[in-house]
Amino acid sequence: GSFNQNRKGIRSSQAILLSALEPFIQYTMTLQFPTTCPHGIGQSAVYLPDKKKVVVIGGTDGGNHALGYTQILDLTTGQWSNGPQLNTPRYDLAAVYCQSQSKIYAIGGSDSEELNSIEILDAGGNIGSSTWTALPSQYILQRPRVASAAVLIVDRFLVVMGGYANSSPIDTVEILDIQTCVQHKGPSMSRPRGDYGATVVGNKIVACGAPEQVQAQEHGELEFIEFNINATTVYELFPQSAQWKIHPTLKISFSDIPQLFSLDPKADSFLAIGSQVVELVELENAKVPISQCSFSIDRGYSAAVLLPANQQLYPAGILAIGGNRDPTSMEWLPLPDDIHVRLKKYQTGKIPDFPPLPPKPTISTNPKQLKSSLQQWVQKAESILTDYMAHVEEWKDQEEKLCQDQCSTLQEKIDQLRAQQNNLTTTSTARAKKYVGRCKHEIGSIRGITESLGRGQTVADALAKLQEDGPPHELCCPITFELMTDPVVIESGHTYERAAITQHWETQETSGIPVTCPSTNQQICSKKLTPSLLARSLCRQWQEEHSGWHP
Repeated sequence: GSFNQNRKGIRSSQAILLSALEPFIQYTMTLQFPTTCPHGIGQSAVYLPDKKKVVVIGGTDGGNHALGYTQILDLTTGQWSNGPQLNTPRYDLAAVYCQSQSKIYAIGGSDSEELNSIEILDAGGNIGSSTWTALPSQYILQRPRVASAAVLIVDRFLVVMGGYANSSPIDTVEILDIQTCVQHKGPSMSRPRGDYGATVVGNKIVACGAPEQVQAQEHGELEFIEFNINATTVYELFPQSAQWKIHPTLKISFSDIPQLFSLDPKADSFLAIGSQVVELVELENAKVPISQCSFSIDRGYSAAVLLPANQQLYPAGILAIGGNRDPTSMEWLPLPDDIHVRLKKYQTGKIPDFPPLPPKPTISTNPKQLKSSLQQWVQKAESILTDYMAHVEEWKDQEEKLCQDQCSTLQEKIDQLRAQQNNLTTTSTARAKKYVGRCKHEIGSIRGITESLGRGQTVADALAKLQEDGPPHELCCPITFELMTDPVVIESGHTYERAAITQHWETQETSGIPVTCPSTNQQICSKKLTPSLLARSLCRQWQEEHSGWHP
Protein backbone atom coordinates (compact mmCIF):
# COMPACT_ATOMS: atom_id res chain seq x y z
CA GLY A 1 0.00 0.00 0.00
CA SER A 2 1.01 3.62 -0.39
CA PHE A 3 1.87 5.98 2.46
CA ASN A 4 -0.01 9.14 3.34
CA GLN A 5 1.95 12.21 2.32
CA ASN A 6 1.77 13.42 5.92
CA ARG A 7 3.94 10.50 6.98
CA LYS A 8 7.00 11.19 4.83
CA GLY A 9 9.35 10.59 7.75
CA ILE A 10 7.90 7.16 8.45
CA ARG A 11 7.89 6.33 4.74
CA SER A 12 11.55 7.25 4.34
CA SER A 13 12.66 5.33 7.46
CA GLN A 14 10.77 2.16 6.56
CA ALA A 15 12.07 2.25 2.98
CA ILE A 16 15.63 2.29 4.30
CA LEU A 17 14.83 -0.56 6.73
CA LEU A 18 13.23 -2.72 4.02
CA SER A 19 16.17 -2.09 1.68
CA ALA A 20 18.64 -3.22 4.35
CA LEU A 21 16.66 -6.36 5.27
CA GLU A 22 15.63 -7.42 1.77
CA PRO A 23 18.37 -10.11 1.37
CA PHE A 24 17.39 -11.72 4.69
CA ILE A 25 13.63 -12.03 4.26
CA GLN A 26 12.44 -15.56 3.44
CA TYR A 27 11.64 -15.91 -0.24
CA THR A 28 8.04 -16.38 -1.34
CA MET A 29 6.75 -18.44 -4.25
CA THR A 30 6.44 -16.30 -7.39
CA LEU A 31 7.31 -18.97 -10.00
CA GLN A 32 4.45 -21.41 -10.66
CA PHE A 33 5.84 -24.87 -11.43
CA PRO A 34 3.78 -26.88 -13.92
CA THR A 35 1.51 -29.50 -12.35
CA THR A 36 2.06 -31.94 -15.20
CA CYS A 37 5.21 -33.59 -16.49
CA PRO A 38 6.23 -36.08 -19.18
CA HIS A 39 5.13 -39.63 -18.37
CA GLY A 40 7.47 -40.98 -15.74
CA ILE A 41 7.86 -44.07 -13.56
CA GLY A 42 11.30 -45.34 -12.56
CA GLN A 43 13.12 -42.39 -14.10
CA SER A 44 15.98 -40.46 -12.53
CA ALA A 45 16.41 -36.69 -12.12
CA VAL A 46 19.37 -34.41 -11.42
CA TYR A 47 19.46 -30.73 -10.44
CA LEU A 48 21.92 -28.48 -12.28
CA PRO A 49 22.51 -25.54 -9.89
CA ASP A 50 24.70 -23.61 -12.32
CA LYS A 51 22.11 -23.95 -15.11
CA LYS A 52 18.96 -23.54 -12.95
CA LYS A 53 17.55 -26.64 -14.62
CA VAL A 54 16.26 -30.08 -13.68
CA VAL A 55 17.02 -32.93 -16.11
CA VAL A 56 14.82 -36.06 -16.05
CA ILE A 57 16.32 -39.18 -17.63
CA GLY A 58 14.75 -42.41 -18.88
CA GLY A 59 11.90 -44.22 -17.12
CA THR A 60 9.20 -46.64 -18.18
CA ASP A 61 5.72 -46.37 -19.66
CA GLY A 62 4.30 -48.31 -16.72
CA GLY A 63 5.22 -51.73 -18.08
CA ASN A 64 8.62 -53.16 -18.97
CA HIS A 65 9.06 -50.83 -21.96
CA ALA A 66 12.02 -48.54 -21.27
CA LEU A 67 11.99 -44.90 -22.35
CA GLY A 68 15.04 -43.25 -23.85
CA TYR A 69 14.07 -39.60 -23.70
CA THR A 70 15.54 -36.75 -21.69
CA GLN A 71 13.29 -33.93 -20.44
CA ILE A 72 14.54 -30.54 -19.22
CA LEU A 73 12.69 -28.25 -16.78
CA ASP A 74 13.82 -24.61 -16.82
CA LEU A 75 13.51 -23.34 -13.23
CA THR A 76 13.44 -19.71 -14.32
CA THR A 77 10.39 -20.11 -16.56
CA GLY A 78 8.75 -23.31 -15.31
CA GLN A 79 8.69 -24.72 -18.87
CA TRP A 80 9.55 -28.25 -20.08
CA SER A 81 11.63 -28.90 -23.20
CA ASN A 82 12.90 -32.02 -24.97
CA GLY A 83 16.49 -33.19 -24.58
CA PRO A 84 18.59 -35.77 -26.46
CA GLN A 85 17.71 -39.46 -26.63
CA LEU A 86 19.72 -42.01 -24.67
CA ASN A 87 21.70 -44.50 -26.75
CA THR A 88 20.09 -47.27 -24.71
CA PRO A 89 16.61 -46.64 -23.25
CA ARG A 90 16.61 -47.49 -19.54
CA TYR A 91 14.60 -47.29 -16.33
CA ASP A 92 15.53 -47.81 -12.66
CA LEU A 93 18.85 -46.15 -13.44
CA ALA A 94 21.13 -44.05 -11.21
CA ALA A 95 22.20 -40.55 -12.28
CA VAL A 96 24.60 -37.90 -10.96
CA TYR A 97 25.74 -34.45 -12.11
CA CYS A 98 29.39 -33.37 -12.04
CA GLN A 99 29.29 -29.57 -11.90
CA SER A 100 33.04 -29.05 -12.41
CA GLN A 101 32.84 -30.91 -15.75
CA SER A 102 29.22 -29.94 -16.57
CA LYS A 103 28.44 -33.59 -17.31
CA ILE A 104 25.53 -35.86 -16.39
CA TYR A 105 26.18 -39.57 -15.84
CA ALA A 106 23.40 -42.16 -16.44
CA ILE A 107 24.38 -45.46 -14.80
CA GLY A 108 23.03 -48.97 -15.26
CA GLY A 109 19.30 -49.64 -15.15
CA SER A 110 17.21 -51.95 -17.32
CA ASP A 111 15.74 -52.04 -20.83
CA SER A 112 14.08 -55.44 -20.21
CA GLU A 113 17.64 -56.69 -19.66
CA GLU A 114 19.92 -55.57 -16.84
CA LEU A 115 22.50 -52.99 -17.98
CA ASN A 116 26.09 -52.31 -16.96
CA SER A 117 26.71 -49.44 -19.37
CA ILE A 118 27.30 -45.77 -18.46
CA GLU A 119 26.30 -42.83 -20.67
CA ILE A 120 27.49 -39.21 -20.40
CA LEU A 121 25.72 -36.01 -21.45
CA ASP A 122 27.71 -32.79 -21.84
CA ALA A 123 25.58 -30.06 -20.22
CA GLY A 124 28.12 -27.29 -20.72
CA GLY A 125 26.26 -25.67 -23.60
CA ASN A 126 22.75 -26.10 -24.96
CA ILE A 127 21.59 -29.35 -23.36
CA GLY A 128 18.83 -29.81 -25.93
CA SER A 129 21.32 -30.01 -28.80
CA SER A 130 23.88 -32.14 -26.95
CA THR A 131 24.13 -35.94 -27.32
CA TRP A 132 24.55 -38.86 -24.95
CA THR A 133 27.88 -40.68 -25.29
CA ALA A 134 28.45 -44.23 -24.03
CA LEU A 135 31.65 -44.90 -22.08
CA PRO A 136 34.00 -47.38 -23.82
CA SER A 137 33.46 -51.04 -22.95
CA GLN A 138 36.57 -51.19 -20.74
CA TYR A 139 35.02 -48.62 -18.38
CA ILE A 140 31.56 -50.15 -17.95
CA LEU A 141 30.36 -51.54 -14.63
CA GLN A 142 31.86 -54.90 -13.69
CA ARG A 143 28.32 -56.27 -13.36
CA PRO A 144 24.85 -55.08 -14.39
CA ARG A 145 22.97 -53.04 -11.78
CA VAL A 146 19.28 -52.14 -11.66
CA ALA A 147 17.84 -49.75 -9.04
CA SER A 148 21.31 -49.07 -7.61
CA ALA A 149 22.43 -45.88 -5.86
CA ALA A 150 25.30 -43.61 -6.95
CA VAL A 151 27.05 -40.62 -5.40
CA LEU A 152 29.81 -38.33 -6.65
CA ILE A 153 32.56 -37.48 -4.15
CA VAL A 154 34.58 -34.25 -4.55
CA ASP A 155 33.27 -34.03 -8.14
CA ARG A 156 35.64 -36.81 -9.15
CA PHE A 157 34.94 -40.25 -7.71
CA LEU A 158 31.74 -41.95 -8.89
CA VAL A 159 30.70 -44.55 -6.32
CA VAL A 160 28.01 -47.02 -7.48
CA MET A 161 26.49 -49.23 -4.78
CA GLY A 162 24.15 -52.19 -4.56
CA GLY A 163 21.16 -52.64 -6.85
CA TYR A 164 19.73 -55.77 -8.43
CA ALA A 165 21.64 -58.30 -10.54
CA ASN A 166 19.91 -61.40 -11.88
CA SER A 167 16.78 -60.12 -10.07
CA SER A 168 18.47 -60.39 -6.65
CA PRO A 169 19.82 -57.55 -4.48
CA ILE A 170 23.61 -57.24 -4.30
CA ASP A 171 26.04 -55.57 -1.86
CA THR A 172 29.06 -54.85 -4.05
CA VAL A 173 30.51 -51.36 -4.59
CA GLU A 174 32.39 -50.01 -7.64
CA ILE A 175 34.41 -46.79 -7.90
CA LEU A 176 35.21 -44.90 -11.11
CA ASP A 177 37.63 -41.97 -11.24
CA ILE A 178 35.88 -39.83 -13.89
CA GLN A 179 39.08 -37.86 -14.52
CA THR A 180 41.33 -40.85 -15.30
CA CYS A 181 38.69 -43.61 -15.87
CA VAL A 182 40.55 -45.82 -13.37
CA GLN A 183 38.20 -48.35 -11.77
CA HIS A 184 38.46 -49.99 -8.37
CA LYS A 185 36.40 -52.23 -6.13
CA GLY A 186 35.07 -50.59 -2.95
CA PRO A 187 34.13 -52.15 0.40
CA SER A 188 30.95 -54.24 0.16
CA MET A 189 27.87 -52.97 1.98
CA SER A 190 26.73 -54.61 5.20
CA ARG A 191 23.77 -56.19 3.41
CA PRO A 192 22.46 -56.46 -0.16
CA ARG A 193 20.31 -53.46 -1.12
CA GLY A 194 18.19 -52.48 -4.11
CA ASP A 195 15.58 -49.74 -4.59
CA TYR A 196 17.16 -47.56 -1.92
CA GLY A 197 18.78 -44.15 -1.48
CA ALA A 198 22.26 -42.83 -0.70
CA THR A 199 23.90 -39.44 -0.22
CA VAL A 200 27.12 -37.83 0.99
CA VAL A 201 26.99 -36.38 4.51
CA GLY A 202 30.27 -34.74 5.55
CA ASN A 203 32.95 -37.41 5.09
CA LYS A 204 30.44 -40.27 5.05
CA ILE A 205 28.29 -42.04 2.50
CA VAL A 206 24.89 -42.79 4.06
CA ALA A 207 22.52 -45.41 2.64
CA CYS A 208 18.97 -46.27 3.65
CA GLY A 209 16.32 -48.65 2.36
CA ALA A 210 16.22 -52.36 1.77
CA PRO A 211 14.49 -54.90 -0.44
CA GLU A 212 11.17 -56.36 0.62
CA GLN A 213 12.75 -59.70 1.47
CA VAL A 214 14.40 -58.39 4.65
CA GLN A 215 12.71 -58.21 8.01
CA ALA A 216 10.37 -55.28 8.59
CA GLN A 217 12.49 -53.70 11.34
CA GLU A 218 15.42 -53.41 8.92
CA HIS A 219 13.62 -51.27 6.32
CA GLY A 220 14.34 -47.93 7.97
CA GLU A 221 17.86 -48.67 9.16
CA LEU A 222 20.77 -46.49 8.10
CA GLU A 223 24.25 -47.66 7.22
CA PHE A 224 27.28 -45.52 6.51
CA ILE A 225 30.96 -45.65 5.63
CA GLU A 226 33.65 -43.01 6.06
CA PHE A 227 35.89 -41.97 3.18
CA ASN A 228 39.06 -39.92 2.76
CA ILE A 229 37.93 -36.50 1.57
CA ASN A 230 41.54 -35.66 0.54
CA ALA A 231 41.90 -38.71 -1.73
CA THR A 232 43.60 -38.13 -5.09
CA THR A 233 43.19 -41.70 -6.46
CA VAL A 234 40.50 -44.36 -6.22
CA TYR A 235 42.86 -46.45 -4.11
CA GLU A 236 43.00 -43.75 -1.41
CA LEU A 237 39.25 -43.07 -1.23
CA PHE A 238 38.51 -45.74 1.37
CA PRO A 239 41.12 -46.66 4.01
CA GLN A 240 41.99 -50.36 4.18
CA SER A 241 40.11 -50.64 7.48
CA ALA A 242 36.97 -48.88 6.14
CA GLN A 243 33.74 -50.85 6.33
CA TRP A 244 30.03 -50.17 6.23
CA LYS A 245 28.36 -49.86 9.62
CA ILE A 246 24.71 -49.98 10.67
CA HIS A 247 23.75 -46.93 12.73
CA PRO A 248 23.08 -48.32 16.21
CA THR A 249 20.02 -46.20 17.02
CA LEU A 250 18.86 -43.97 14.18
CA LYS A 251 16.13 -45.11 11.76
CA ILE A 252 13.71 -43.36 9.48
CA SER A 253 10.07 -44.07 10.27
CA PHE A 254 8.80 -45.17 6.85
CA SER A 255 9.66 -48.43 5.11
CA ASP A 256 9.12 -47.58 1.44
CA ILE A 257 11.83 -46.74 -1.09
CA PRO A 258 13.65 -43.59 0.08
CA GLN A 259 15.64 -40.96 -1.76
CA LEU A 260 18.31 -39.16 0.30
CA PHE A 261 19.55 -35.59 -0.12
CA SER A 262 22.24 -33.87 1.95
CA LEU A 263 21.26 -30.41 3.18
CA ASP A 264 24.81 -29.14 2.97
CA PRO A 265 28.15 -30.88 2.17
CA LYS A 266 29.59 -29.92 5.57
CA ALA A 267 26.48 -30.63 7.64
CA ASP A 268 25.47 -33.84 9.36
CA SER A 269 21.83 -33.48 8.26
CA PHE A 270 19.99 -34.93 5.29
CA LEU A 271 16.45 -35.37 4.00
CA ALA A 272 14.94 -38.83 3.57
CA ILE A 273 12.17 -38.68 0.96
CA GLY A 274 9.70 -41.55 0.85
CA SER A 275 6.68 -42.15 -1.33
CA GLN A 276 4.70 -39.66 0.76
CA VAL A 277 6.64 -38.66 3.91
CA VAL A 278 9.75 -36.46 4.04
CA GLU A 279 11.93 -36.53 7.16
CA LEU A 280 14.87 -34.43 8.31
CA VAL A 281 17.58 -36.55 9.93
CA GLU A 282 20.67 -35.46 11.87
CA LEU A 283 23.16 -38.29 11.68
CA GLU A 284 25.16 -37.50 14.81
CA ASN A 285 22.85 -35.62 17.14
CA ALA A 286 19.51 -37.44 17.05
CA LYS A 287 18.08 -40.89 17.58
CA VAL A 288 14.90 -40.24 15.61
CA PRO A 289 14.00 -37.97 12.68
CA ILE A 290 13.43 -34.44 13.95
CA SER A 291 10.94 -33.08 11.41
CA GLN A 292 8.38 -34.31 8.89
CA CYS A 293 6.28 -33.08 5.98
CA SER A 294 4.20 -34.92 3.38
CA PHE A 295 3.25 -34.96 -0.29
CA SER A 296 -0.41 -34.77 -1.19
CA ILE A 297 -0.41 -38.23 -2.86
CA ASP A 298 1.76 -41.35 -2.96
CA ARG A 299 4.91 -40.52 -4.94
CA GLY A 300 6.46 -44.01 -5.05
CA TYR A 301 8.90 -44.54 -7.95
CA SER A 302 8.99 -40.81 -8.67
CA ALA A 303 12.10 -38.76 -9.37
CA ALA A 304 12.71 -36.10 -6.71
CA VAL A 305 15.20 -33.25 -6.44
CA LEU A 306 16.03 -30.90 -3.55
CA LEU A 307 16.08 -27.27 -4.72
CA PRO A 308 17.70 -24.51 -2.65
CA ALA A 309 15.89 -21.18 -2.47
CA ASN A 310 16.02 -19.05 -5.60
CA GLN A 311 15.53 -15.36 -4.78
CA GLN A 312 12.24 -13.90 -6.14
CA LEU A 313 11.23 -17.29 -7.65
CA TYR A 314 10.72 -19.98 -5.00
CA PRO A 315 11.79 -20.98 -1.48
CA ALA A 316 13.79 -24.11 -0.70
CA GLY A 317 11.76 -27.24 -1.35
CA ILE A 318 11.39 -30.64 -2.99
CA LEU A 319 10.19 -31.21 -6.54
CA ALA A 320 8.63 -34.68 -7.06
CA ILE A 321 8.19 -35.72 -10.70
CA GLY A 322 5.86 -38.53 -11.77
CA GLY A 323 5.41 -41.74 -9.78
CA ASN A 324 3.34 -44.89 -10.08
CA ARG A 325 0.16 -43.30 -8.64
CA ASP A 326 0.03 -40.47 -11.20
CA PRO A 327 2.91 -40.69 -13.73
CA THR A 328 2.12 -37.38 -15.46
CA SER A 329 1.74 -35.17 -12.37
CA MET A 330 4.34 -33.11 -10.56
CA GLU A 331 4.28 -31.69 -7.04
CA TRP A 332 6.20 -28.89 -5.34
CA LEU A 333 6.69 -29.30 -1.57
CA PRO A 334 8.24 -26.25 0.20
CA LEU A 335 10.41 -27.10 3.20
CA PRO A 336 8.71 -26.40 6.55
CA ASP A 337 10.09 -23.59 8.70
CA ASP A 338 12.03 -25.87 11.08
CA ILE A 339 13.78 -27.67 8.20
CA HIS A 340 14.36 -24.33 6.44
CA VAL A 341 16.02 -22.84 9.55
CA ARG A 342 18.29 -25.87 9.96
CA LEU A 343 19.23 -25.68 6.30
CA LYS A 344 20.25 -22.04 6.73
CA LYS A 345 22.16 -22.86 9.91
CA TYR A 346 24.75 -24.78 7.91
CA GLN A 347 25.16 -22.13 5.23
CA THR A 348 27.23 -19.73 7.29
CA GLY A 349 27.82 -17.46 4.34
CA LYS A 350 24.17 -16.37 4.55
CA ILE A 351 22.21 -14.68 7.30
CA PRO A 352 19.22 -16.83 8.38
CA ASP A 353 15.69 -15.76 7.54
CA PHE A 354 14.28 -13.02 9.76
CA PRO A 355 10.60 -13.03 10.79
CA PRO A 356 8.18 -11.20 8.45
CA LEU A 357 7.96 -7.48 9.05
CA PRO A 358 4.78 -6.08 10.66
CA PRO A 359 2.13 -4.80 8.22
CA LYS A 360 2.92 -1.43 6.72
CA PRO A 361 1.28 1.42 8.66
CA THR A 362 -1.66 3.28 7.20
CA ILE A 363 -3.48 6.45 8.22
CA SER A 364 -5.56 4.42 10.65
CA THR A 365 -2.68 2.49 12.28
CA ASN A 366 -2.49 2.79 16.06
CA PRO A 367 1.00 4.15 16.92
CA LYS A 368 1.15 2.10 20.14
CA GLN A 369 0.32 -1.11 18.30
CA LEU A 370 2.90 -0.28 15.63
CA LYS A 371 5.54 0.35 18.29
CA SER A 372 4.68 -2.92 20.05
CA SER A 373 4.82 -4.89 16.78
CA LEU A 374 8.20 -3.40 15.88
CA GLN A 375 9.58 -4.16 19.36
CA GLN A 376 8.45 -7.79 19.07
CA TRP A 377 10.02 -8.02 15.65
CA VAL A 378 13.32 -6.59 16.93
CA GLN A 379 13.36 -9.10 19.83
CA LYS A 380 12.82 -12.03 17.46
CA ALA A 381 15.44 -10.73 15.04
CA GLU A 382 17.98 -10.25 17.85
CA SER A 383 17.31 -13.78 19.11
CA ILE A 384 17.84 -15.25 15.63
CA LEU A 385 20.99 -13.20 15.11
CA THR A 386 22.40 -14.24 18.50
CA ASP A 387 21.77 -17.90 17.70
CA TYR A 388 23.30 -17.44 14.27
CA MET A 389 26.48 -15.86 15.64
CA ALA A 390 26.82 -18.77 18.07
CA HIS A 391 26.66 -21.15 15.11
CA VAL A 392 29.23 -19.04 13.24
CA GLU A 393 31.68 -19.39 16.15
CA GLU A 394 30.97 -23.12 16.31
CA TRP A 395 31.50 -23.43 12.57
CA LYS A 396 34.74 -21.44 12.80
CA ASP A 397 36.10 -23.86 15.41
CA GLN A 398 35.10 -26.80 13.21
CA GLU A 399 36.82 -25.26 10.20
CA GLU A 400 40.03 -24.69 12.17
CA LYS A 401 39.98 -28.26 13.41
CA LEU A 402 39.32 -29.50 9.88
CA CYS A 403 42.31 -27.53 8.56
CA GLN A 404 44.53 -28.98 11.30
CA ASP A 405 43.31 -32.49 10.52
CA GLN A 406 43.93 -31.95 6.81
CA CYS A 407 47.48 -30.73 7.50
CA SER A 408 48.13 -33.80 9.64
CA THR A 409 46.69 -36.05 6.95
CA LEU A 410 48.83 -34.45 4.26
CA GLN A 411 51.96 -34.82 6.37
CA GLU A 412 51.15 -38.49 6.97
CA LYS A 413 50.62 -38.89 3.23
CA ILE A 414 53.98 -37.28 2.47
CA ASP A 415 55.72 -39.59 4.94
CA GLN A 416 53.89 -42.57 3.46
CA LEU A 417 54.87 -41.62 -0.10
CA ARG A 418 58.50 -41.20 0.93
CA ALA A 419 58.47 -44.65 2.52
CA GLN A 420 56.86 -46.11 -0.60
CA GLN A 421 59.44 -44.38 -2.78
CA ASN A 422 62.28 -45.88 -0.74
CA ASN A 423 60.62 -49.28 -0.89
CA LEU A 424 60.16 -49.06 -4.66
CA THR A 425 63.75 -47.91 -5.12
CA THR A 426 65.05 -50.84 -3.05
CA THR A 427 62.82 -53.31 -4.90
CA SER A 428 63.76 -51.92 -8.32
CA THR A 429 67.46 -52.02 -7.46
CA ALA A 430 67.22 -55.64 -6.33
CA ARG A 431 65.35 -56.61 -9.52
CA ALA A 432 67.88 -54.77 -11.66
CA LYS A 433 70.83 -56.53 -9.99
CA LYS A 434 69.13 -59.88 -10.42
CA TYR A 435 68.41 -59.15 -14.08
CA VAL A 436 72.00 -58.06 -14.73
CA GLY A 437 73.26 -61.22 -13.05
CA ARG A 438 71.00 -63.35 -15.24
CA CYS A 439 72.18 -61.53 -18.36
CA LYS A 440 75.81 -62.05 -17.42
CA HIS A 441 75.09 -65.73 -16.83
CA GLU A 442 73.45 -66.12 -20.23
CA ILE A 443 76.26 -64.22 -21.94
CA GLY A 444 78.76 -66.56 -20.29
CA SER A 445 76.74 -69.56 -21.46
CA ILE A 446 76.69 -68.30 -25.05
CA ARG A 447 80.47 -67.75 -24.97
CA GLY A 448 80.91 -71.26 -23.67
CA ILE A 449 78.81 -72.67 -26.52
CA THR A 450 80.83 -70.67 -29.05
CA GLU A 451 84.08 -72.05 -27.64
CA SER A 452 82.64 -75.59 -27.67
CA LEU A 453 81.68 -75.29 -31.34
CA GLY A 454 85.16 -73.95 -32.04
CA ARG A 455 86.68 -77.07 -30.53
CA GLY A 456 84.68 -79.26 -32.91
CA GLN A 457 81.76 -80.30 -30.69
CA THR A 458 78.40 -80.96 -32.33
CA VAL A 459 75.48 -78.49 -32.15
CA ALA A 460 73.47 -81.03 -30.13
CA ASP A 461 76.23 -81.22 -27.49
CA ALA A 462 76.38 -77.41 -27.35
CA LEU A 463 72.63 -77.10 -26.86
CA ALA A 464 72.69 -79.75 -24.15
CA LYS A 465 75.40 -77.74 -22.41
CA LEU A 466 73.18 -74.59 -22.69
CA GLN A 467 70.21 -76.37 -21.06
CA GLU A 468 72.43 -77.47 -18.20
CA ASP A 469 73.12 -73.79 -17.48
CA GLY A 470 69.48 -73.00 -16.66
CA PRO A 471 65.90 -72.96 -17.95
CA PRO A 472 65.04 -71.05 -21.15
CA HIS A 473 63.86 -67.50 -20.58
CA GLU A 474 60.43 -68.37 -22.04
CA LEU A 475 59.77 -70.47 -18.94
CA CYS A 476 61.03 -67.83 -16.52
CA CYS A 477 58.88 -65.14 -14.91
CA PRO A 478 59.71 -61.66 -16.30
CA ILE A 479 59.59 -60.31 -12.74
CA THR A 480 61.65 -62.88 -10.78
CA PHE A 481 63.67 -64.27 -13.75
CA GLU A 482 63.18 -67.71 -12.23
CA LEU A 483 61.49 -70.89 -13.46
CA MET A 484 57.72 -70.52 -12.92
CA THR A 485 55.83 -72.98 -10.73
CA ASP A 486 52.35 -71.42 -10.95
CA PRO A 487 52.25 -69.45 -14.23
CA VAL A 488 49.20 -67.27 -14.93
CA VAL A 489 48.16 -65.10 -17.88
CA ILE A 490 46.99 -61.51 -17.30
CA GLU A 491 44.80 -59.22 -19.42
CA SER A 492 47.71 -58.12 -21.66
CA GLY A 493 48.43 -61.73 -22.66
CA HIS A 494 51.78 -61.95 -20.82
CA THR A 495 52.59 -64.79 -18.42
CA TYR A 496 53.92 -64.34 -14.88
CA GLU A 497 54.43 -66.25 -11.66
CA ARG A 498 51.17 -65.83 -9.70
CA ALA A 499 52.82 -64.68 -6.45
CA ALA A 500 55.12 -62.26 -8.29
CA ILE A 501 52.42 -60.44 -10.31
CA THR A 502 50.11 -60.31 -7.28
CA GLN A 503 52.86 -58.70 -5.18
CA HIS A 504 53.70 -56.31 -8.05
CA TRP A 505 50.08 -55.08 -8.22
CA GLU A 506 49.79 -54.77 -4.46
CA THR A 507 52.88 -52.55 -4.45
CA GLN A 508 51.38 -50.36 -7.18
CA GLU A 509 48.05 -50.01 -5.37
CA THR A 510 49.77 -49.19 -2.08
CA SER A 511 51.72 -46.50 -3.93
CA GLY A 512 48.49 -45.05 -5.33
CA ILE A 513 49.30 -45.75 -8.99
CA PRO A 514 47.22 -47.73 -11.53
CA VAL A 515 48.03 -51.41 -12.00
CA THR A 516 50.03 -52.16 -15.16
CA CYS A 517 51.56 -55.01 -17.10
CA PRO A 518 55.27 -55.08 -16.08
CA SER A 519 56.39 -56.14 -19.57
CA THR A 520 54.57 -53.39 -21.49
CA ASN A 521 53.95 -50.85 -18.68
CA GLN A 522 50.41 -50.43 -20.05
CA GLN A 523 47.51 -49.86 -17.64
CA ILE A 524 45.07 -52.76 -17.32
CA CYS A 525 41.41 -52.71 -16.28
CA SER A 526 41.05 -56.24 -14.88
CA LYS A 527 43.30 -58.09 -12.43
CA LYS A 528 41.93 -61.45 -13.47
CA LEU A 529 44.57 -64.23 -13.39
CA THR A 530 44.08 -67.17 -15.77
CA PRO A 531 46.20 -70.28 -15.07
CA SER A 532 48.43 -71.20 -18.03
CA LEU A 533 48.24 -75.00 -18.19
CA LEU A 534 50.63 -75.21 -21.15
CA ALA A 535 53.32 -73.09 -19.47
CA ARG A 536 52.94 -75.08 -16.22
CA SER A 537 53.32 -78.35 -18.12
CA LEU A 538 56.45 -77.14 -19.94
CA CYS A 539 58.01 -75.86 -16.70
CA ARG A 540 57.39 -79.16 -14.91
CA GLN A 541 58.72 -81.12 -17.88
CA TRP A 542 61.92 -79.07 -17.96
CA GLN A 543 62.32 -79.46 -14.19
CA GLU A 544 61.89 -83.26 -14.42
CA GLU A 545 64.44 -83.49 -17.24
CA HIS A 546 66.95 -81.36 -15.28
CA SER A 547 66.38 -82.60 -11.75
CA GLY A 548 70.01 -81.99 -10.87
CA TRP A 549 69.91 -78.33 -11.86
CA HIS A 550 69.95 -75.67 -9.14
CA PRO A 551 69.75 -71.90 -9.76
